[in-house]
Amino acid sequence: MGLGSAPLTAVQLLWVNMIMDTLGALALATEPPHDGLMKQPPVGRNERFITKIMWRNIVGQSIYQLIVLGVLEFEGKRLLNLNGPHSDATLKTLIFNTFVFCQWNFWANLLIRTCSLAIGLVVVVLKCIPVYMDKNTRIVKHHDGYEPLPSGPDMA
Repeated sequence: MGLGSAPLTAVQLLWVNMIMDTLGALALATEPPHDGLMKQPPVGRNERFITKIMWRNIVGQSIYQLIVLGVLEFEGKRLLNLNGPHSDATLKTLIFNTFVFCQWNFWANLLIRTCSLAIGLVVVVLKCIPVYMDKNTRIVKHHDGYEPLPSGPDMA
């Protein structure tokens, strides 16, 4: 059976989106220009933006991720023999980590440029922040008028 709630929260999805989009843009921005690009003829306005090969890759990757994440969601506790009070949290963490690494094709990027290795390390570090940060930790304390502002000799 599933965990009874969504396997990924909205904040986790936004975090993955931020990591992938930012670092993807960085990877494209650091890529050197190709001389042969300007020698190619322009693409017609009636040409498909997403080619058949792209569709094949998108559908294949989607099916792969649905199968892997579905198996973890519905059979993960049994397959991994997770028991105890923290089994749900452990499984949700595993699903989040699996989802992040499914989004990023490490080996293809590693073979393209050495800069991708540095970007990959940044992805791993940024992925670990929400996993290892306690959900009760408040990074910024909000003063909404009901709490006294710090003042006096304690401030010095």
